[in-house]
Amino acid sequence: MPIWDRLSFSGRRRRQERMTDAELDDYRAALERTLTEPARVEATAEFAERIKPEQAQRIARVAAQLLGAAHAEVNILDEDTQRTIAGVDRDGDTEGGTMCREDGWCQNVVAMGQELIVDEANHHRMVRDHDHATSGRVNSYLGVPIVSFGQTVGAVCVFDTRTRTWTESEATKLRMLADVLSEPPKNS
Repeated sequence: MPIWDRLSFSGRRRRQERMTDAELDDYRAALERTLTEPARVEATAEFAERIKPEQAQRIARVAAQLLGAAHAEVNILDEDTQRTIAGVDRDGDTEGGTMCREDGWCQNVVAMGQELIVDEANHHRMVRDHDHATSGRVNSYLGVPIVSFGQTVGAVCVFDTRTRTWTESEATKLRMLADVLSEPPKNS
């Protein structure tokens, strides 16, 4: 059982914020292994063919409104890229797109199979050196996994330029929205 599964919401937050250099190095190596794992990559491709963009867009809209976030997205990740299926900001729906996987934070959600909780990016070990954090484009972030047939294929996330303390209740609401997109595990 991964350490993330054994911790409470506040425990996961503290653990993510305070990783040592050695823990961060180990985590980054595990991230690479997880994201390139063939079964996960295959599940992601299958999910990408089935997901309905209109449904994903509704999920993004509800997430932003429900959590009062400036931005919300539904993203899927293959071994190299993060693809935004749906997005919304304060001005309305945003264009989807594709970026290098390392340019986004959702890769952390997929690698951990748990939420990534960032209250203040410049104090968070996992993201503080990332371009989105250093530029101020993202200061707070909450992302939860989308699971398809037992594999984490993407994330539903909300983020803002302002500092914010995410609550366990907000994470639960976001998980419920991600569950709408999730597929049950395949029967063996």
